[in-house]
Amino acid sequence: MPHVQLSTNERYIITHLHHAGVSNAEIARRLNRHRGTIGRELTRNRDAYGYHYRSSEYHAQQRRRRANTRYKIDDLDMQGRVRHWLIVRWSPEQIAGRLKREFANEPTKWISHETIYQWIYRQYKQGHRWHEQMRNPRTKRRSRIVGKRYKNRGFIPGRVGIEHRPQIVNTRERFGDWEADTVEGAKGTGVLERVMHFFPVC
Repeated sequence: MPHVQLSTNERYIITHLHHAGVSNAEIARRLNRHRGTIGRELTRNRDAYGYHYRSSEYHAQQRRRRANTRYKIDDLDMQGRVRHWLIVRWSPEQIAGRLKREFANEPTKWISHETIYQWIYRQYKQGHRWHEQMRNPRTKRRSRIVGKRYKNRGFIPGRVGIEHRPQIVNTRERFGDWEADTVEGAKGTGVLERVMHFFPVC
């Protein structure tokens, strides 16, 4: 079977056969198409009034047009706006918000901040340095793997384990070998002060 897009004539035939109650499998047989192709056509290109070859042709053309323009930001006018706002140190989030305000009635011209970030990273791979205009210059997206970015949270750099403390600490004769810690209970129940052994890290 041919692997080409449906023609206007084929959509015309599908319209009449479908409204006549002919099954998808029979329509596919008559058009020498796979029945899955007919099923997808009837599902994707129908409107509020059902399936019709004229409206289905329009929807198909719109999808092809969007597919040919892979990234909205590749539009030269849009790219110029983004470049300008990056130069004046706007963040991708601010740029995305500004586009929504400027084109409030044209959602097709909205660009998400994630799209802008990805464009900046693609530009870097092509030798451009737009990432240097960002407040936190990076050449690639930070890891999103759960736990990877936060595995060292709360870790004290240069930490010395208590098992390595010098014996003199046990005498508790020096300033810094003791630490006072105040613990407040529920409101009105008082305050508890505890004194704990402390090993200063020098």
